[in-house]
Formats: sequence, C-alpha cells, structure tokens
Amino acid sequence: NLARTNFISKSYLSKIKNLKHEIDNELLFQISNSLDLEYYYDTDLISKNLELLENFYISLVFHNPRVTEEILQIIKKRENIYLNSSLIFKYILYKYVWLSINGTSNEETNNIEKFIETEFIATGYLDSHELQIYYDAKGCIRLNSENFDDAILYYNKALSFGIHKYSYSITCYHLGKTLCLINNLFDAMYYDNIALEYFTKEYNIVRQLFTQVHMANIYGKSKQFIKAENIYKEILLRRENNSTDDIFCTTIKTNLSWLYISQKRYNDAIKIINEKTKDELIPIDYFHLALCYYEIKDFIAMENTIDSAKHNISNVNNIMKRLELLTYVVNEDNNSIVEKIENEYIKERLSSDTEEKVFYLNLMIHYCEKESKYKKALGYLKELYNLQN
Repeated sequence: NLARTNFISKSYLSKIKNLKHEIDNELLFQISNSLDLEYYYDTDLISKNLELLENFYISLVFHNPRVTEEILQIIKKRENIYLNSSLIFKYILYKYVWLSINGTSNEETNNIEKFIETEFIATGYLDSHELQIYYDAKGCIRLNSENFDDAILYYNKALSFGIHKYSYSITCYHLGKTLCLINNLFDAMYYDNIALEYFTKEYNIVRQLFTQVHMANIYGKSKQFIKAENIYKEILLRRENNSTDDIFCTTIKTNLSWLYISQKRYNDAIKIINEKTKDELIPIDYFHLALCYYEIKDFIAMENTIDSAKHNISNVNNIMKRLELLTYVVNEDNNSIVEKIENEYIKERLSSDTEEKVFYLNLMIHYCEKESKYKKALGYLKELYNLQN
C-alpha cells in the first residue's frame, strides 16, 4: 500500500528501507505525509539548524558554557525539527557529545551508543570527522566511570580517523588528560603538546590554558618543580592582569599549593591559599591548609582550619575523612595510629586520586618509622616511589 500510495515500486521501496538506495527529500516528505509523519526538508531551515548544531559542538570544544547553554535552549525548542529531518544523526551525535562532556554515563548514553552504532556506523552513514567526534565522546564516557583502558582505546580509535578541525585537538587533549591520570607522563606530555599546537591554530584560548595547566601538572608529578611553578605563575600573571576568569585563577592557586606541599614548602603553600577569599576556597584547599599546619606543627591553626571545614564543606566526605584523620593522629597515641591509617588506605588503594594515596603513604611511613617498624616503612616507601615515578 505504501508503495502504491507514493507511485513507486515495491522493490524500490525495499531498497530505500534497507538503505541500498539514497532517497531525495521530496520523496521522503511525500512518504512521511502518507504515514501522517512530519518531515522537514526546506533547504534554508535545514541549513540554519545545521549551523546551530555545529556551533553547539564548537562551544563545547572551546569550553564556553554561556554560549553552550544559550544554544542548548534553542535546540531543545527545535527538537521536533531535528528528529524529523535529515539532521537527526547530527542531533543525536552532538547530544551524545554533550552528555559525555557533562560527566553523564547511564542508560541514556548506552541507548544512544547502540542507536548510533546500529543505525549510523554499521550502515556507513558517518564520515571520518563524525566518527572521530563519536569515538572521542565514547572515550569520555568511559573516563567518567574511570574505565581508563577503554577510554584510551576509544581515544586512539578516534585519532585514527585523521586530523579534523576541532575534533582532533580535543581528542588529543582528552587522551593526554587520561594518560596523566594513570601516570603515563611521557605519553601524556606528547599528546598535550599536540593538543596545544592545534588549539593555538584554532585560536582556542581557553583550551590552550587548560592544556598548559595539564602540562604543569605533569611537570609537578615528574618532579620538575621549577618548570611546573613557572607555568602556573605565568598563567596567573596573564589572567590576573586581564582581571578575567577568577575561578580559573583560584584553581591554579590550588594546584600551586599542592606543588609547594610536594616540595615541603609549607609556608609558601599556606601563603598562596590564604591569598584566596573565603568564597574562593574549594574543599581541597582546607585539606592542603590543614596538612601544612600539621607538618609545621601548628596544631592550633590546623584545628581552626578543620573547624572551618566542618562549617563549610561538611558534605564533602573524602576531604572530611582526611581532615578527621589528621585530628586523630595529633590526639591519639602511636600504637593505634598506624592501624587506623592502614585501614583507611586499604579502602582508597584502588582510587585514581594520587594525591590522596600520597597523603596516606606519607603518614604511614612517618608513624612506622616512629614505632621502629622499618621493614613496613620500607614497603610503603617503595609503594610511594612507584606511585610517584
């Protein structure tokens, strides 16, 4: 009946259904009408909405939340157009990218993956640029759930589709970030350098800064402290002179404070944190500050910092747990301390948070040495060395 209604043969309709014959928009509109379905194919309408989708993706790559949100609201209002036109695959692809960047990993993303792979990839509908975008987003989804091996696998697959504007640079950026998380610092720096090169060519200033911060983090992890400090200070100087992006500056100050703590420059770390206003402090700052006071044995200042944390970040469990442990080691006798720290460390051993593991290991080494448990201290020292190298 459908073939007869639209004056086409059954064999021709079968080829269309099996994606063996490309259908023009007018015939698709005609078939849609006969099925009481909407279908938009006006050239100007399609062109304008395609441009909107492309700008949405670019705003994500350029990390421009304000523009992203503005475009997103327009797209939501026009969802009917996207779902009932040739733009459906772009709409679903970029929705998947948006979900991946926003840290989403759930049934919705799983369903979108299945749809894209069965309807678009299996049928050869996506070009190399779109495939690169898809596998980069798929890597981000895996990274969100700390599945680092699969994330790296998909990022590398994305890169295999060649150099495409915006998608190649952001994939290198994501890959470098992931490699840094698993302490593959050499390869992380390699991909960060590529990302920085292409972000510069694309005039993506925000991502250039983010990449430079990644590189400084890598230098810090590899104990090239002067290089790391110089990058942080250079970025801070540029940003503060422009009086822009206070959140970015406060984040760098947090990174710089941990860099100083890694070098046992506790007073410098205290100074950089205290440059922030109360509203600029983030949860990890309270821990850095308390740890510094603990190390210089200013226990009154440490307790004051922990009290302040209880009033401001009591819902941030992982930070509060560390702060409570500092209180415990100051107030309890040595015999119970090592066991307490060991129990907490065992719970966090599989965590990807290197900073947290370094904290526990340093405490255990210190208290094992105080109790003359040198063999155990040596074991933790080796573990700390492997973690940091």
